Amino acid sequence: MTKDEKGSFADPESLQPQGSPTPSDTTAPLFAKLDSISAATNRVADILVEISTSLKKLAACCTLPAPVVTQKPVTKPTTTTSTQKREEKKAEAIPEALQISSEAQDILEHFEPLDRDLLDIDETTSEDYFIIRPKRFLGDQWGGVTRIVADMDGKWIKDGKASHWQVPKGQ
Repeated sequence: MTKDEKGSFADPESLQPQGSPTPSDTTAPLFAKLDSISAATNRVADILVEISTSLKKLAACCTLPAPVVTQKPVTKPTTTTSTQKREEKKAEAIPEALQISSEAQDILEHFEPLDRDLLDIDETTSEDYFIIRPKRFLGDQWGGVTRIVADMDGKWIKDGKASHWQVPKGQ
């Protein structure tokens, strides 16, 4: 028993408003739904057991042969003589006017291979300097090229589109 608004004791069921559901009325549909979910889950589990059993039987009767692995024969790396022959053929294919001297080649060796592809070297314009021009805008690579040129006592010559680096000959 609990006290009502007037302070007198009353039965809890009599305090509930007329027509409102009781706790047992609201839980019954939930229990019914839980029962149907449980039954569906049990059916799925039974089906999975059947599938697993069938797959095990299938695997036992139908074993596949092991795959055959073949190895390709190992080829020997090319020797330096064949590399030298290729370099000689390349040199023959380039007209003599476009070939660069060993000193110019030594300068290009200071640069990373990717940077070398972005640079042209001219050794005929000046008697005292090699002229190195970028083939395109270098962006962030410009600083690295400038540092390497400075290490060879070279400098950047700012001249608009004709800007270039100068590296002294005879280094």
